[in-house]
Amino acid sequence: MKIVFIVYSPVTLNEEKTFQIKYLRSQGFEVEIFDLTLLFNPAILVENISRNILIGDYVKNISSYEELECLLEKYAVSAIFVDCIVGPNMITLKVEKLFRLLKIYKVQYIVFSAGGIPFANRTFNGLLLLNRLRKALNIYKLLDFIFPKIAVFLARKGRIYPVPAMLFGTCSDAFKECISSYCMDINKLVKTHSFDYDRFLYYQRSLNGHKILPDNTCVFLDEALTHHLDYTIVGGMPFDPVPYSLSMNKFFDWIEKSTGLRVIIAAHPKSRYDEMADMFNGRSIIKGKTIELVSKSSLVVVHASTSVNFAVLYNKPILFAKTKLMQERFDFNRRIDSWAQSLGVNPVNIDTDKLDYGLISEPLNSEKYMNYLHKYIKTKGVADKTFWEIFSSEIKKRYVFINKTQNNFCS
Repeated sequence: MKIVFIVYSPVTLNEEKTFQIKYLRSQGFEVEIFDLTLLFNPAILVENISRNILIGDYVKNISSYEELECLLEKYAVSAIFVDCIVGPNMITLKVEKLFRLLKIYKVQYIVFSAGGIPFANRTFNGLLLLNRLRKALNIYKLLDFIFPKIAVFLARKGRIYPVPAMLFGTCSDAFKECISSYCMDINKLVKTHSFDYDRFLYYQRSLNGHKILPDNTCVFLDEALTHHLDYTIVGGMPFDPVPYSLSMNKFFDWIEKSTGLRVIIAAHPKSRYDEMADMFNGRSIIKGKTIELVSKSSLVVVHASTSVNFAVLYNKPILFAKTKLMQERFDFNRRIDSWAQSLGVNPVNIDTDKLDYGLISEPLNSEKYMNYLHKYIKTKGVADKTFWEIFSSEIKKRYVFINKTQNNFCS
């Protein structure tokens, strides 16, 4: 039985661990990766900003649609494809040809939503209206807004674009919207936990029952906002490192003086601080140990990182921080506010708001934490297994059934 991951940026050792490729092989699956970077994001390779890229016969670097079609035709009958490009979101113009080909070759593909986040507040206001008008006046943004809805409609009618054969995910907003948009048969849905809960389980298992001891630290959940790879992949402007560094270090100085805690930077997996000037005034920057750092911490600072899930799992107080420049970016600012609201926390503008001890002395909103836990991290009523343990079991159980099922589940 073959599983093919379709990706649009190089798969690194980090993704190999996230996808648990070794585990899937141990369960009898053949695993291959269709890397479409050359079709969708060649700038990543030109800029040479991806490191630890996986190399092997199972990684197929596809450079043309003709090559892609040959592989789809070859594997369509015998393989289950896993979409790591669109996921539970709608098909965009940039990747529409890919999904058109999936439909032509009757590929059975699976979507997972193993890391849901709160949707930004959709309350209609003046800023939202202005933002919508700006997009409407830009023909390219207008097409990007309209096309996904057309693609979903056509998929539901069984035309041009496919509907996912199965959906694995938490009970997040994205999960529910995907179900509703595609009008999916409830039998095609498999509830799982998030990837962050997988990491939590692996870490807890590694402790062998040993107690976690606090180490008097405050952990900042870094997002590499000044140089993240996603800016090359999906566009957008990174934050200017000079004002960002000044704002964050001033804030960290205040935290250390007010609380006596030592601030540690939990670096984003795709950050490159080792190649940059000192961003955080000599503070420890640690990569690959975020869950361990959070588990031992006394306070967590975040902008809008999904790693906030670890703070929820370990019931840590959270400070949602934003700078003046972040507040000026409508979508990013909304995302921080919505995330903070979902956890019952008031976000703070570290450049303009008054900083006092009350910001970090408020008790946790236990009810909000619990609701967030079951909506985005650990699905209530699902066995305490990892995502890929659930995935493997369900694919083995349903494989024959899936191959006999048509993609059109809604008339």
